[in-house]
Amino acid sequence: MGYDTFLDKWGELADEDKINCFNEYAREYNADEELFYFDEDFFNTFFSNPLDAVRACFFGNIESWNDEYIKFNGYANLESLSQNQAVAHADDYTEEIFKYPEIWLQYIEEDEEEDEEDKNL
Repeated sequence: MGYDTFLDKWGELADEDKINCFNEYAREYNADEELFYFDEDFFNTFFSNPLDAVRACFFGNIESWNDEYIKFNGYANLESLSQNQAVAHADDYTEEIFKYPEIWLQYIEEDEEEDEEDKNL
């Protein structure tokens, strides 16, 4: 599958699938970018001390407490993202994700017809 076909199929994915696929890429190749649900479980998982959580929020960029996603920035502070921002963040990594078909093949199936066309080129 060529990159243009991949992009077309990527555009057809549901938002959740894009974010899940991106997170699989991030966990394997770029852990600093992983997106998490912005909920109590996130804070319980990553912070044992409430003061550390408050500090990470204060020095980070929490745009809205209603945002759906949260991530660590390069300074171990927190940034929140809306659903649309999270999808845009995942979209920014399509070139990188494309390099690892073992990640995206479970979300985007290659058509046999397209495989034949690629072989004939």
